[in-house]
Amino acid sequence: MQIKVNILAGVSVKSVDSFLSLLTDNTQFIYQVECVKTKEEFLLKANAANHQLFILELGFIKNHFPDFSNYMSSRSLSTGKILLCNLGDFEEAVQFMHNPFDDCLLIDTLTSAKVEKSIRTALVKTKQSSISNGNTDEHLLVKQELQKFYERFIRISSTTNDGVWEWDLKDNSLWANESHQQLYGLTIADPVPLKEEWVERIHPDDRQRLLDMQDHALASDTNVFISEYRFRATDGYKYIFDRCYIERDEKGNPVLMTGSMMDITERKSAEEKIVQSNERFQLLARTTNEALWETDFITGYTWSNETHQQLYGLTLQDDAPLLEQWEASIHEDDRSTVLQSFKDALNSKENVWISEYRLVKYNGEVVVIYDRTYIVRNENGIPVRMTGSMMDITDRKKAIDALMKSEEKYRTLVEQATDAIFIADQNGKFVVVNPAAVKLSKYSEEELMQMTIYHLSDQEELKTKPFAFEEMKSERGASSERRMRRKDGAYVDIEINAKFLSDGRFLAFIRDITERKKAENELNNSYRAIRKLTSHLQQAREEERKHIARNIHDELGQLLTVLKMDISWLTKKIKAMNVPAITEKADGVLEVLNNTVHSVRRIAADLRPGLLDDLGLIAAIEWHLGEFGKRTSIQTRFLTSEIQAELPVEYATSLFRIYQESMTNIARHSEATEATVELEEHDNIITMRISDNGKGFDIGVVGKRKTLGLLGMKERAEMMGGSFEINKHSGGGVQIEVQLPMLKGEPFETLQI
Repeated sequence: MQIKVNILAGVSVKSVDSFLSLLTDNTQFIYQVECVKTKEEFLLKANAANHQLFILELGFIKNHFPDFSNYMSSRSLSTGKILLCNLGDFEEAVQFMHNPFDDCLLIDTLTSAKVEKSIRTALVKTKQSSISNGNTDEHLLVKQELQKFYERFIRISSTTNDGVWEWDLKDNSLWANESHQQLYGLTIADPVPLKEEWVERIHPDDRQRLLDMQDHALASDTNVFISEYRFRATDGYKYIFDRCYIERDEKGNPVLMTGSMMDITERKSAEEKIVQSNERFQLLARTTNEALWETDFITGYTWSNETHQQLYGLTLQDDAPLLEQWEASIHEDDRSTVLQSFKDALNSKENVWISEYRLVKYNGEVVVIYDRTYIVRNENGIPVRMTGSMMDITDRKKAIDALMKSEEKYRTLVEQATDAIFIADQNGKFVVVNPAAVKLSKYSEEELMQMTIYHLSDQEELKTKPFAFEEMKSERGASSERRMRRKDGAYVDIEINAKFLSDGRFLAFIRDITERKKAENELNNSYRAIRKLTSHLQQAREEERKHIARNIHDELGQLLTVLKMDISWLTKKIKAMNVPAITEKADGVLEVLNNTVHSVRRIAADLRPGLLDDLGLIAAIEWHLGEFGKRTSIQTRFLTSEIQAELPVEYATSLFRIYQESMTNIARHSEATEATVELEEHDNIITMRISDNGKGFDIGVVGKRKTLGLLGMKERAEMMGGSFEINKHSGGGVQIEVQLPMLKGEPFETLQI
């Protein structure tokens, strides 16, 4: 015989659906359930009919019926009461257990058996059933059902994994099933552990909190006590979900406690992993630059991270944009194409949709989006959920566009360049060549792409002049002149400017300098000829000077000497005649003649000092410095060391003429008070330095003017295979340094360029 139970439920729609689905026909109860959503509806239904059972969800009480306990106290009828809550809200539910509930059901773990058991418990505690009309048979039936329920409880307690226990507060007797005993490392035959041992095994961090909750439950009129804590079992601490039912006497004093200890360690571990995973996901969602989003087609739920919300000018507190808002934000020129592609992806069997389009942000800014979407489908292939990311690639697109333009310019420059351009990898294999390179080498582009830099090189030249790879790594790169072998076997002179690129390859600009080298050779040959001619003219001039100087000295000098002797004789005779006027005139003629003799000697010395040929360079310089000091007010010094090598006449002449021109410049331009001449030999090199303490001059400016005096000195030194330098002197003024190599055993002609 089935018993009819009228139930009034104050629950949400989702909870009702879950709850009602468990009230099957496989029971001896017939459930008639009325569901309400507000307090007003509840009171209306409760006053209109007699209900054996009230079922209320925790959220319903909090939001609609917080004074439920006062309402129950005012009712004269006894009605069973069951509280519904989620597992995560059980601690909060305990705070509401001061309401006179007979049992508590966890929505997360609802089963038909648990629902039926809870309803039976509530009905029995409130003595509510269909026997209230005085039907003895039905009353007997209830007793039989209670006996069956007790027997069923014994069977279940022996097979369940939960540690079931009972504590009779009247006689302090304890009972527990085998699973409970195993938590303590005991068997079913061992005495049930006392409360003190249970307390001692509670984790110290949880102990006081748990005892306070228990004391509060026992002192109040709460009939359900639910807790979660860490318990030290035989194999270490475990997380325990403990649910206790408190039975009270007619005065409300607790007389019996029955409970179950469920090991939820694995579930807690899983929950912690889920929490950690969620935290990692939330951290990723907050820190990533990508706009993440998710849409559930079944529930209509949408989610997005902060970056996604910012595209629409929203915050995380705002609702995530719907698909319609996304569609409206697509740039009008891209919208139809993107939406058609999206629709095709949904209608296909593909799980991934990728698109690139322009999106108009809330502030009117247009950005380029790279959208990747994963489509979740049910067993029939129908989309049920989508998850995606939107990446702002505006800057990257701009960079790519700029790079493409740059590459286009580069390609144009390379292809139109008159110089041959080669790019080779680290092994020297060509990877890029331009048309000018093809023209210069006479190889086709395809042939060059199979070749290396060594195929075009002069192998003999490489032995003495290898590639300067280290120099190519510098900021300036490497420059050199080489010979390149063309396809026809001919060699051309080239100029190479090469540098390593950042990717390890190296770039070479090659210019054909064959014509330039030919012109340079012709110019050098012409220059050599001019120098040879100049050298010949210098020698001829020196010979002519020597000849003229000797003629002046020997012939004119002798004639003047004879003339001087004759005039001296005449002067003596005239003085004897005692004619003052004639005597004075004769003395004047003699003085003029003496001056003429000195002038002739000076002119001859200037043309070619006899000392230079007779006693050498050092004596000639010493003599000239003496004459220089007499003609000017400049003090002179001559510092010299012994010169072992015998100077050829040409060397001595060139050095003396350079010295002579330098001293002339000092006298004319320097305004110096001192001049020093140094002459030394070291390692077969003759060095002459001439310095002064004068006002000096701008060497760079004077060098550009190519003055004949300086140019002549430089030319004389270089014709001897030497060097000529002008530098600022440390003491002020200018220093001229000349160095001439003394090549033993080499004829003078070999030194001429």
